[in-house]
Amino acid sequence: MTDLRERKKTALRATIVRSAVELFVARGYDAVSVEEIAHASMCSRSTFNRYFGTKEDVLFPSAPEVIAGLQDALDRAEPTNDKWQVAKLAVIAQLGRFFDTFDTFDPELRVTCMRFWFEEPAPRRRYLEIAHSFEEILKSYFASDLPDDADAHLRVQVLAAAMVSALRAVLHATIESGETLSSLAQTAFGMLEHGVGPI
Repeated sequence: MTDLRERKKTALRATIVRSAVELFVARGYDAVSVEEIAHASMCSRSTFNRYFGTKEDVLFPSAPEVIAGLQDALDRAEPTNDKWQVAKLAVIAQLGRFFDTFDTFDPELRVTCMRFWFEEPAPRRRYLEIAHSFEEILKSYFASDLPDDADAHLRVQVLAAAMVSALRAVLHATIESGETLSSLAQTAFGMLEHGVGPI
C-alpha cells in the first residue's frame, strides 16, 4: 500500500511539473497562475501547495531533498585532508540526483526547466537561493577544523564560491552541449584544480 501511495504521489508531482511547463512554454511564465497549473493538473490548489510551495518551486521539484542530501553527505563524511575532493563528489552526486528527478518525470523537461531558471526573473531568484544554500553548506564544511581568522574565512569563501560557480557553468553547458552532467562537472572542477589557463 505504501509503494502504491508513493507511486501515486510521484505521478501527480510529475503531472503538475509537466502541466506547468507546458503552460509556461505556451503562454509565458508570468502569465500563468498557480490556479491554472492546478486546474491543468486536475488537482486542487491545496494539493498543489502540498507538493510545491510556490510557482517557482515547480521548476525545482527536488531542491529541498537535494539541499538536505548535500548537508547530510558532508555531515557524515569521514575526516580527510582533502575536503575539496569529498565536497566535489558530494555535489556531483546531489546534482545527479536532482537531474534524475527530471528524468523520472520526462527527460525533455530538464532542459526546458533549466532555460526558465536562467531566462525568467522569478525562477532565476529561486535558482540563486538554491545556489546560496549550496554555498553556505560548503563554507561550513570547508571551515571545520580551520582557525577562526580572516585568512581562513577568505580561503573558505573562495573555495565554496568557486565550486558553486563551476556548477552554474556546468548547468549552462548541459543546456548547450547535451553532454552528461558528470562528465561536464569533472571537466569544470578539473579546470579549477589545475588552473583554467590562458584563453
